[in-house]
Order: sequence, then C-alpha cells, then structure tokens
Amino acid sequence: MQLGRRKQFVAPAKRRRSSTKWARCRVTQCSRSLRAILPPAVATPPVSVQAARTAHRCPKATNAPNPLGCACRQGNCPQRGITLLELVVAVAIIAVLAAIAVPLYRGYVETTQTAAAVIDIRSIAAVVEDFKADYGRFPETLAEVGMDNMRDPWGNPYQYLNIETANNQGALRKDKFLVPLNTDFDLYSMGKDGESRPPLTAEPSHDDIVRANDGGYVGIATGY
Repeated sequence: MQLGRRKQFVAPAKRRRSSTKWARCRVTQCSRSLRAILPPAVATPPVSVQAARTAHRCPKATNAPNPLGCACRQGNCPQRGITLLELVVAVAIIAVLAAIAVPLYRGYVETTQTAAAVIDIRSIAAVVEDFKADYGRFPETLAEVGMDNMRDPWGNPYQYLNIETANNQGALRKDKFLVPLNTDFDLYSMGKDGESRPPLTAEPSHDDIVRANDGGYVGIATGY
C-alpha cells in the first residue's frame, strides 16, 4: 500500500516537470524565431538630465533639428522682436486711421458748437422779446436783460444791436444782396475766428451764427 501510494504521488510530479520543460522549450524556440525575423535593435545612447532639459527648450533660429522636440513654456522661449516692415505697416495703418478720424471728430465738434450757439441765440432773443412786451421797446444792450456776460462756445460775447435806435445803419447785418437781415434787432455770434463784418459775404463772417428774418432763421451765415 505504501509503494502504491508513492507511485501515485511521484507520477504526477514527473508529469508536471515534463510539461514545464516543454513550455520552456517552446518559449526559447519562439524567441529564437523572433530574433531571426526581426532586425537587430539599435541601441539608444543614454541622455543626461542636463541635455534633456536643454533639448526641451525652444532652439534658436538654426537649421539643426531638435531630436526631443520643442516644449515651449513661459520663460523658456526667446522673445521675438518686430521687424522693420511690421513697424512700417503698423505706422501706416495708424496714419490712415488718424487721417479719417481726425476730420470726422473736428466736424462733430464744430457741429456741436454751432448747435449750442443756435440754442443760446434763440434763448437770448426770447428774453429780448419779453423785454419788448413788458416795456414797449427793445433793450439798448444785453446788460439790460442780464445777458451781457453770456459767452458763445468759442468764448466770445454775443453781439446785439437795436435797429430802431441804431445811429450807424452801416453796422446792420446784411445778406449777399446787402439787404438787412432783420428789422427789429441783430443778434449773432462771431463764430470760431472771433471776427465779423456786416455783410455775410465777407470772409470773416462765413462762420458767424446769425439771427435773420426777424428770428425766422438762426444758423450759420453760409447757410442763409
């Protein structure tokens, strides 16, 4: 019974050893077959830590390839300056935009100032007409109605003339046919240049803001 048990115990162990040996042989044969088929591997030389760090930075403008690629990060890439051509193009664009924007802005400012002067003249004329309704006459000066300190958008005082009591009829404002603009009183701004002449056709009067047709027109002299 003991011999039978030992045979039953040893026999499986021998079978396990033989199967393990067969598996090892198969692995060895497969490895040899793969070595015969595949080309020999090229050994890669070791790269030092300093070389790897240098390679991962952006290379300078050279034709030498970067084997590890360029891992550009903030602080590693060199700053690229602008060229003379780029600077000339930028200056040209700014000059074109300025040439377009500056005249538009000036025109907007002049339009705004003209509109403000028109509003002021209408307001002063209303006060003068109220004075006429109260006292039966027009004031001799704007000081009588408290408007003598009022200034136009260009910083000049508004000009007023009572036609009914004017001693110098040549001072009346006249149109291009030399016909007086008003029959009651003249009220106007001398405009941007601060100069004026009685006829609207005179060059210093072109930018004046005038009251004409006894208040029927208030605006720039060249538009009347």
